[in-house]
Amino acid sequence: MRPLHFPLARSAASAKRYALPPAWRNWQTRWTQNPVLAKVCGFAPLRRQSSVHESAGAGPKNLAPPSSLSNLLARLSFSATPRDISQRSHCIPPVAHNGTICAVTATAINKQMQTLRTKMNSKTLLSRLSRWVLSVFPCFLVVLFGIEFAAQAQTPTPTPPDEPNLPPSEALPPQYQPSAYDTGNPTILERVRFVPTSGGPTWPAVLLIHPGGFHTGDQYGPKGLRQAAKDLIDSGYLVFSVDYRLAPPDTINGQPDHSDPTSGRPPQQSNDIKQQVLAARNDSQCNGTVFAVGGSAGGTHAVWAALDPAQTVPGWNGNQLVKAAVSLSGAYDFSDWRGQGVDPDVDHFIDVVTNYTNKSDSATLKSLSPVALVTSSVIKPLFLITSESDPMPPQEWQDMLDTLSQHGVPMGSYQSIKILGSALHAFDYWHSLDAPGGQRISKDVIDFLNAHLN
Repeated sequence: MRPLHFPLARSAASAKRYALPPAWRNWQTRWTQNPVLAKVCGFAPLRRQSSVHESAGAGPKNLAPPSSLSNLLARLSFSATPRDISQRSHCIPPVAHNGTICAVTATAINKQMQTLRTKMNSKTLLSRLSRWVLSVFPCFLVVLFGIEFAAQAQTPTPTPPDEPNLPPSEALPPQYQPSAYDTGNPTILERVRFVPTSGGPTWPAVLLIHPGGFHTGDQYGPKGLRQAAKDLIDSGYLVFSVDYRLAPPDTINGQPDHSDPTSGRPPQQSNDIKQQVLAARNDSQCNGTVFAVGGSAGGTHAVWAALDPAQTVPGWNGNQLVKAAVSLSGAYDFSDWRGQGVDPDVDHFIDVVTNYTNKSDSATLKSLSPVALVTSSVIKPLFLITSESDPMPPQEWQDMLDTLSQHGVPMGSYQSIKILGSALHAFDYWHSLDAPGGQRISKDVIDFLNAHLN
C-alpha cells in the first residue's frame, strides 16, 4: 500500500491552505462529530480539541507529538483487547512534529499492530485463563464439599437400639423353685433381669411372659418381647422376662422329659408363673408392685396370674395376685372350637390346647381356661388386645369380653383393643399403631400400667 502523503506548501496561499491547524482541526472535527466513531477512537464527541499551535510547536495537549512510531502506537492502544485495537486502526490521524507531516505507512502500522496483537493475545489468553480458573475453582470446591456432605448424608445416623443389652439368665432362689413344693423335682426356673437406668433403688416390676403355644420358647423371647423390655425399663419398670415348664415336645432347664405325662401340663405352667411373681415381689430391687404382660400362651398365663387365688404353691393367695395384667392375643376358652374344619387357625388352636392340656372333652378344657376363673364382678384390671386377622381365633378375645360382661365386671376394670387391618400376633404388634393416626400399642400398655400404679 502506498504511504499517505500530504504535499508541502509552495506559496503563502498554498501554505495557508495546507497549514497544519486547519488540517488537524478538519480531521479532528470530521471524526469527533460522529459519536460512534469518535468514541471508538477515544475522543469525546462534540468536544473542542487542542490546536497544534497551542503548545509552541507541540501537538495537541491530549496527544503529545510522538518521538517514534512505537510511542504513537502505544498511545493508540486505548483498549486491552485486540478487537478494540483492530477497530481503531483506521482512526490514526496524521501527526505534526516540528512543522513536518509525518507519513505513516499502513504496512508499518500493520506490522506494529500484528506485534501488539500477538502480545495482547498472550496477555488475553493468560487473563482469560486466570479468570476461568477463578470462576471454576469455587464451583470445584462446592462440588467437592457437596460430595462430602452427600456422603455424610447417605451414612445413616445411628438410631438408639430398640432392644436392651441381654444380661445372663439367672435362676430363681431355691424357695421359688418347683422343688420347694414338689420334692425332688429337678426343674430350674430362670429369668432375665432388666434394670432401669434411672430412679431406684427399687421399682415396680413387670413380668414378661413369652409366647410359644405352651410348648416352646424361652425367657429371651422373640424380638417384640425384648422391645417391650426396653420400653418398660425406659418407663421406670424393673423387668423380669421369665420362663416356665413346657408341654411336649420341648423342655426347660432340668425339666423331666415327657415320658411323664404331667410334665409341662396344667397346673405346672401356671404354678411356675405364680412362683415367678412371688420371686419378683420379694426381690431386693422391686418395691412390692408386680404386673404381668404376656403374649399368646404368655397372655393366657398373665390373665391366670391376675385371676387365680388358689394356693397351689407355697405363699400364694389372693393377696399375691399381680396388680394388673396385659394379654396380647391370649387364649381364654380352650373349649371354643367354632370353625373347626373350616378355619385353619381354629384347627391349629385345637392342636395346641389339646397338646397343652392333654385333654379333649369340652367341659375339662373349659375348666382349665381363664374364663372359668371369672366368678364375680370383682377382678384385677385386665387389658385384652388382639388384631383383626390375628392367628388366634377371633372368638377367644370375644369370649373373654362376653364373660366379663356376663359377670357384671365394670368397664373400668378392663380395657380392650382390636387392631384393625392387622394380622400380627402377640408381641409382633408391640410397636404397631392401635388405630390409624393413633398411638403405639406399647404406649397403650405403659399408660395402662401407669394408671394402676397406685
